[in-house]
Amino acid sequence: MIFLPVYIDDFEAEIAGGKGAFLVTEISKDGKLVAENRTRIVRNKFSYSVDIVNDYESFKIHWWSYDSPALYDMKFTLVDEIGDILDEAGSYFGFRSFYANKDALILNNGPTYLKMALEQGYFRDSGMTYPDEQAIADELILAKELGFNGVRVHQKIEDERFFYYADILGVATWVEMPSAYEFRDATIDKITKEWIDVVKQHYNHPSVFVLVPFNESWGVPRIMADKKEQRFTEALYYLTKAYDSIRPVISNDGWEHTTSDIITLHNYD
Repeated sequence: MIFLPVYIDDFEAEIAGGKGAFLVTEISKDGKLVAENRTRIVRNKFSYSVDIVNDYESFKIHWWSYDSPALYDMKFTLVDEIGDILDEAGSYFGFRSFYANKDALILNNGPTYLKMALEQGYFRDSGMTYPDEQAIADELILAKELGFNGVRVHQKIEDERFFYYADILGVATWVEMPSAYEFRDATIDKITKEWIDVVKQHYNHPSVFVLVPFNESWGVPRIMADKKEQRFTEALYYLTKAYDSIRPVISNDGWEHTTSDIITLHNYD
């Protein structure tokens, strides 16, 4: 069985007569159908999961990795009771597992070493925006040619196409929240709301390995002594894990960690 937790918020099927419809899900690899499912859909406003029972004896999972970024194509077709197509959508996904285990990072059940570059995303003529789509692909290709297997996107939420190319090229990424300038009640409100939007936006990208809500105590400058700031980072750690249980979360990247899945040290000496 393939279990795919897919974030599709505020989904509401427009069904004639309110009787419901069927969601037909087809999964293919390299143009070959490997699994399919037909699920009754009722009117709702919640995210949903797709359970796909595989009936194909030849099906074998191909794991996504830096060296072999295997991806599967997915097609959703919404049909009514008599089989007429109401809507269609397509996407893709990859199988991969990444977590910290004592003193090792584990990718697809084996130890791995992350050799990453810091991606600040500045450009001569366009500031913090890629000048065009080709520039996104070129930068990630260059990172791999230089021997890196990943990039840590720093203090910005990158263009969605950036993660698409990271998916298909095999580049691990870290997603980091831009920091607040100071700690106030408004900081708690705005960071929490925006960060959860970020988590849900990137949930389905196999290239996204780690989530970083805080960096180097920016926005929480008194975290060593201030219980409120400590509790805020811990609260956001657990809230992130509630939405995304499959990725490591680093509460405060660099130093002064509270609760983190990976302890990181930024050494500027």
